[in-house]
Amino acid sequence: MKFEDMEIWKRSARLSANLYKHFTESKDYGFRDQITRSAFGYAGWFH
Repeated sequence: MKFEDMEIWKRSARLSANLYKHFTESKDYGFRDQITRSAFGYAGWFH
């Protein structure tokens, strides 16, 4: 099974995209960077 077919990977990829969109205009750059990096990292765990 490819990781892209796993439901958990699909959900984590959507979560990452949603968090990135939500925090795009945040002025707290350090927080924004930490949140978006951790969200992208979560999806990467399932490779």
